[in-house]
Order: sequence, then C-alpha cells, then structure tokens
Amino acid sequence: MSRSHPRSRSFFSTTSTALAFGVLLAASSIAYSASVIAARTGHSDPRASSIAAPASVHPQLPGAEIPAESESTSDTAAGSWAIEFASHSFSLQPGAGLGIEAVARIPEEATDTTDVSVSLSVSSPIRSSSALREVLDDPGSLPLREVGRLPLPIQRADGGGATEARTVRFSLPALANASSPEALTISFPATGVYLLRLTLRSASRPADALAVSETFVEFSFTTPAPRLMAALVAPVAAPPITGPLAPSAEADGPVRPEAEIERLFRLAESYEAGIDIPLSLAIQPSTLSDLVAASQEADPKSERVLASLLRNVSHPERELVSLPYSLLPSQFYSSPGLQRYLQSEWALGQSVLESITGRAPTTDVSIPPVGGFDLEALERTGELGFTAAVARTVDFVEGRLPSRIQPVLTEIEGGGAVPTFPAFDEVSPALSALDPRTLRLSPSAVAASLVVTAIESQATRGVVLLPPYAWNPDPAGLRALLEMLRRTPWIQPVRLSEILDEVPLAMRSRRAPAIAEMRRANSDPRVSRLTQSVTDATLGVEGLVSLAGEAGPLSLSAKLALAQAPSVALAPNLEPSANDTVARAESGFLSVSHFVRETASKVSIPPATGITLTSQSSLIPLRIDNALPQEIAVTITLQSDKLIFLDGERMSPVSVPPGGLTLNIPVEAQATGAFTLHVSVSSPDGKLVLVTQRFQIRCMRVGPISILLGSGALGVLLYWWVRQTIARRSRRTAAGEDSI
Repeated sequence: MSRSHPRSRSFFSTTSTALAFGVLLAASSIAYSASVIAARTGHSDPRASSIAAPASVHPQLPGAEIPAESESTSDTAAGSWAIEFASHSFSLQPGAGLGIEAVARIPEEATDTTDVSVSLSVSSPIRSSSALREVLDDPGSLPLREVGRLPLPIQRADGGGATEARTVRFSLPALANASSPEALTISFPATGVYLLRLTLRSASRPADALAVSETFVEFSFTTPAPRLMAALVAPVAAPPITGPLAPSAEADGPVRPEAEIERLFRLAESYEAGIDIPLSLAIQPSTLSDLVAASQEADPKSERVLASLLRNVSHPERELVSLPYSLLPSQFYSSPGLQRYLQSEWALGQSVLESITGRAPTTDVSIPPVGGFDLEALERTGELGFTAAVARTVDFVEGRLPSRIQPVLTEIEGGGAVPTFPAFDEVSPALSALDPRTLRLSPSAVAASLVVTAIESQATRGVVLLPPYAWNPDPAGLRALLEMLRRTPWIQPVRLSEILDEVPLAMRSRRAPAIAEMRRANSDPRVSRLTQSVTDATLGVEGLVSLAGEAGPLSLSAKLALAQAPSVALAPNLEPSANDTVARAESGFLSVSHFVRETASKVSIPPATGITLTSQSSLIPLRIDNALPQEIAVTITLQSDKLIFLDGERMSPVSVPPGGLTLNIPVEAQATGAFTLHVSVSSPDGKLVLVTQRFQIRCMRVGPISILLGSGALGVLLYWWVRQTIARRSRRTAAGEDSI
C-alpha cells in the first residue's frame, strides 16, 4: 500500500549523517574510519589480505551439522509433547556416525514418562527431484522403516515429585552401514537422499505418535564427480536506518532501526562463521554507508556489523557483487525517462562500495532488480557494463526456459544475446526461512534438492541460490546450510562470477545454444507519474546543491535523501508485490520533494505593510531570513513596471548568512502613486524557488521630466499673467490720457 505522504526528517537531525555520506567518497577518510572501528572492536585491520578466523568458526565435525537455535520447540503448544533434531550429520559414507542430538519437550501434565520411547526411522533412497517434491509436499507419503527404539531419558523435578514441563537434550548414537554394540545400525542400500524421522511414542498408545521430527541426510559410497556447482548470493540490505528519510528510533513505523541492525548483525556473523566458503556478497551500498554513519556515532552494534562485513569482503573466497546505491524497481531499468537516475545510482553505488571496502565490486554479472528482470531491463544492464545476468525463473516466458542448471542465451532487441543464469527458485521458500524445525523449510531440504539435482545431471552443472534482499533466515539454519555447502561431496560452492565461467551454455543441438525468452515490461500508466516525481525531486535537490554549495552539509543531506528514496519506499521488506512497486517508489520521491520544500521553507522574506518613497531616487530595504545553519547563495529577482533598479533586476549570487541579511535596493521611481514590487528568491541555477513576496510601494516625489514639464507650464502661465498685467496697465494709461 502506497503512503501518500511519507515521513521525513528535518535537516537539523541529519547533518551528521549527511556529512558521513559525503565522507564515504573519500578513500582516505574511510580508511581512517575503518581503523577507528577496528580499534573499538578489538579487531585488526578488517581489510587485510589475510585474516585468521576464530577457532570456533570451523568446528571439526565428521559431517555437516544442523544445530538447533535453542532447546525448545517454538511452534508447539505449551501443553503438548515435542521432539526435534538439534543436530546431525547431513553427509554420510559407510561407517560414518550420524551424530544425532535431539531435544524433547515433556509437558507439565506428563507425570509418568517411563513408558515413553524414541524411535528412529529411515526411508528408501530419494534420487529424483519429482520424488523429493512429493516428500516435501507430504512426508507421510513415503514409507519408512524403523531402525531402533530407545527409552526417553527422564529428568524429575527436585524432590522426586511430578515431572515438570521441560526440555530434555539427548544423543541417539547411530552408524551408517556399520554395526556397534553402542549404536544403532542404519542400512543405506544406495546412493541418494534419505528421510529420517524421530518419533515419541507411549507404550500405552503405540499407534499414536506423541511428537514427530523429520530431516534429510545424503549417503554416497564414493566421492561423486563431477560435483554440482552452487553459487550462493549472500545479501546484506536494509531500508535506510540513518539519514533524512529514515525513521527515528522512536517512530512507530514499519522499519525499526535497532531491529534492522540486529538482523544485519546475525547475517554478518553467520557469513563469517563460514569464512572459507565461497560467497558472492550482495551488500547494498546505502546499507553500508548507514553502518559507517552509525559507527561514527559510536554505535557498538553497527561497529561490529561493519567490522564483520569488512572481514567477509576481504577474504579471498568472497566476492563483492555490484549494486546501485539503493535497490531499484525494474521500472527504473525499462523506462527511458528514468535512465539518468539509474546511471547516477549505479555510479554512486560502485563508488561507495569500493571506497568503504577497498575492493572493487565485480561487474561481470548482474543480479535481478526489485520485481525481477524484463527484456528491457536486461538490455539496460548491458549498457551499464555487465556481460551476464542472473534472473528469476518467473522472469522468463512460461515454457521458454530451456535449463534451470545452465546459463542460457536471452535474445534482446537489436539482435544481441545476454548469457543468463536462472536462479534455482524451486528452493526459494526453504532458502528464505532455513528453519531447522520445519522439514519443507529446513536447510536440509535445500541441500537435499541440490543433491538430487546433482544425481540427475551427472555433468558439469550449477545452481544459483538467490535469497530475497531483506533476507532474515534462522541463524542456526543459515550456519547449517553453509556447513552443508562446505562438506557435502555432491556440492562445490563457487562464486557467482565463477559459475558462469565453468558451467557450459545450455545447447539445443550440438552447435546451437539454447535460447530463452524473457517477458517484456508491462505497460503501466503509473510509470509516467513516477518519472515526474523523480524529475521533480531531482530538480529540487539540484537546486538545494546550487544554493548550499557542492560539499555543504545541506547539499549532502539533499543528495542522500534523493539516493535513499527507492529503499525508503520499498520498506520494510524491500520487495513489495509487483502491483505495489510503482506506487511505493513514487511515494519515496514525493518524500524527497517534501524534504526539499521543508528545507526551502527555512528561507523567508518578512511581509511589510507598505513602503513609501520620499524622493525620486531611493533605497528599498529588503530583508531575507535564513533559518538554516549555514550560509547560502541565492538569486534575487525584482520586477515592477514603475521602478528602475539601478543594480539590475536580477542579483546573483547573493550570500545570505545564517540568521539572515538586509539589503538596500537602489531604485528610481518613474511615477507617483501606488504600485507593486514583486520579489523572488531562488537557487542560483533557477531550479528551486525558495520564496516570493509582493510589496506595495507609494511614491510621494516626482522625477526630473515631471519637474521640467511642470516648470514649463508654470513659465507659460507666468508669461500669460505678465502680459495680461501689462495690457491692463496700458489700457488704464490710455484711458487717463483720453480724459485729459
């Protein structure tokens, strides 16, 4: 749902953030900031070429483990039984231990649990994607055989009384295709994926399960070859948490800055836990600059997130994916009227990433914009310098995607073609959640899908795992997935740029590559309104920069607001529905225009009741108030039909200090009487009008022409009077002589 008038902050509350934004583009300042952060967090230079990982980062386990986030079943009612896999080995070979750790919840009313047992069951091998999908849709559809049963370990309350509601953690020793008196033996007859099930049962009701938990494991007799390449795109993105348009910490809105910082912290720590696993880090530049700004304000959590991200980026197994400064909906790529903004966002994004991390992002492959690719947007990525792309499967015309595990050629206008790797979206629900407690959303479901895909392909193939930008997986599940990618012999984790080099193009024949057809952009009349809102906001920001100077705090706040606008509009999850994207993007730029108007309103001209000129050449006082905390340069435009402005009708630039300025405007009046003076104050480039005012002028004096005309008339009148007087005297004299 679009917001008609998004919340914005005043300039005064964002000066430090704006200054931080400006500092981002100076590499030397960033290096200084990074060193300060390292000193505060106790880490060495996070951009060093080699960093020793903590010992706890790489647990020495026989197989990939699925750890539990806590010893409780979060989605189970307080009065019910529950059981779950706390951890286990995912990848198994003959003789390997399963390493099963389980957690059971005993309800308060269960006063006697001596007849409760835990059974372990295993399925037949799953070796195809279709069979795996059936199991994920209905785990009960696959028959399982029980391989062993053990009594549930009992813990009683102090004093030996009734059993209290509690969780019990216990081990369930089991071996794959091997026997031992201390462990259960599980026979895996063939290579493949297997479903494991833990069941709590009571001897009094053996047909009814008290609780069930399920997971997947994979078993292979030998190391398979070739392995399935898997490129995980690891996003780090959030709506603005600092800056002119970000919500305050006290605001009751959809985005809570402290919650976003906490989510980013969990992501960064999880990525670092698997530091030697190849990952393609998709770090949103605006989020990175937010973290720098927050760190400069000595926010300890932001400092830790930033330091962890910098260590991730610096590791040789990691690559940095190029992104625009803010996440942009696909309409910015496909609409010609938005190309200027698109290019500026990409240029700023790459500059910020390189300035902060000290590492240039890869421009080999582009990942999808918000809303996915269409044909026009894909073509635009080539103009931005990318040579390949990753696209969602829904971005292609249904039935026109030849392969989901190889790059395909997508034809664009003009006869060219772009190598495009389809994302492995069939695991999207599980990849988004990575919830170890729910089978279809678990990390083992993702890994199982990769294994059966590798079994089916038996060739050099690959998949791209593309989570949502605002990824918020279960932290334990994410760490488990990374361990599976590291240890599963069927999977070879690679970076995004590598998978396009190593996996061959899909072919429709021996010599002809397969061609995919991508959907075209939908015609949306709202895009014209979006284009206008972007244009208005851009002109307003350019006007503020013109009057405040390129590097002033006011200019930096304005430019930051403009750069943040798309991510503000896409909050809180960064990926709204397709029908809502355009309207919400428009609202983001309306908020920028509101910020510009709010800033411009700090400049004013006090009204005057009237100005009287007492001479033909006079001075008109003009007061300009400046409530902004910095000096600004403005253009003053004067207009009146009855006045001549001796310094010209346009005065530019005029420096107005904080507080304001009073000018005396020299004029010459062309007439007496009352008339109007129009005053306009704008930015020097004319793109932003700050204030207009009208003054009523009354002139009580006349000019030299009027004096000359008046003097001439008086002279004529005097000449006539003199002649009349002389004539009267002559007549009287003549009359007197006649009388004599």
